[in-house]
Amino acid sequence: MTQLVTFCSNLDTLKTLQNHPLDHLILEDPKLSLRSYDTTIQPGFDHLIPLAEAARKAFPGIALSFNLDILVHHRHFPLISQLLKTLEKAQVSTLRLQDPGLATWLKTQNPNLTLHLATETGNQNLESLQFYANFFARQVLSNEMPVAQIRHLQTKFSTEFEIQVLGPILIQYSARRYMAFAENTDEILIKTAYDLEYPGRKYPFYDNPHGHLMYLYFDRSLLAVAAELKDLNLTAWLIDGRGESPEYLQNGLTLFADARSGTPLNPDTLAALTQAARRPLKPGFFKANLTDQDRDQAWDAHPETPVAILVDFEKKKDMLLEVKQPLQVGQTYTIVTPKHQHLPFTPTTLTTLEGTPLTSAKPGQWVKTPWQKGVIAQSRIFMLK
Repeated sequence: MTQLVTFCSNLDTLKTLQNHPLDHLILEDPKLSLRSYDTTIQPGFDHLIPLAEAARKAFPGIALSFNLDILVHHRHFPLISQLLKTLEKAQVSTLRLQDPGLATWLKTQNPNLTLHLATETGNQNLESLQFYANFFARQVLSNEMPVAQIRHLQTKFSTEFEIQVLGPILIQYSARRYMAFAENTDEILIKTAYDLEYPGRKYPFYDNPHGHLMYLYFDRSLLAVAAELKDLNLTAWLIDGRGESPEYLQNGLTLFADARSGTPLNPDTLAALTQAARRPLKPGFFKANLTDQDRDQAWDAHPETPVAILVDFEKKKDMLLEVKQPLQVGQTYTIVTPKHQHLPFTPTTLTTLEGTPLTSAKPGQWVKTPWQKGVIAQSRIFMLK
């Protein structure tokens, strides 16, 4: 049966999980776990021993692992060695990694370790999945991998695959702290950015001692496609409730337990989850990567090389173009957006990046031209037919 998996960093979270279906618990510590929202940083890792004992008592037969998902530097190695000794005492032998390069070193420290790979975005194709299968017992699939591709990979591999079915989607991560006043502070900062192009879209930013993280404006939820999800027969479903309310996590576990068994989803429980969620709940790219499909279809009608690519723009000001063929002031072109829109375009002015006026631009140049309403980044500009 497919496992239900979630995270836990302290006894309070464990109490939240009691009396809810759970098969695999991922232990965390803010010293080595990137997205642990636990603000209590304790010396050493001995607190994991009673946490593991309590988890086994609350959930007999539960699988336990530890989330080592930071970008590891050499300064972390002594701390990781200390962790491994404590995990051996706690009888936890499974580690989840973000950095696949750690696999060999970890095996030299403890050959009995079982390693799971959770790279967020790093295993997008069959070649990388095959390579990582040589080192990892389980891989967490990218959130951008659609169901058709997942079905295809199942015919190629017999290894374990896990998929995130509920929770925030990390889209950017840097080890630099962009919101903290000092790099060595332990303060955690949470901010929100608003999308001026799409009112209502709010992108959360999370800044902690490990770096700077940006999340998508909606949470991934595969409840709307539960039948197709169940049909995939994946090893595990991950419910990520870190930083969210107990109601979010509890209702999520209940609903996905029902989805796993084929039980119709309780509308009251679904409404409670929706109310507890701070962002919209959407399946994202699970059904299909429509953005890529639309872009491909829109440009199929223009198989020739574009005159220019719209790299970026500043609304009501200017657009940045990468020129591929000669581009002329006063000449009429067509802008084809990734959403199939066709916009007439006649550049009234062209300038270099430094602001020098041009009457035309050559292939290979980067130029600026006045902004035009309706454009989208990565639009293509073609000769008008």
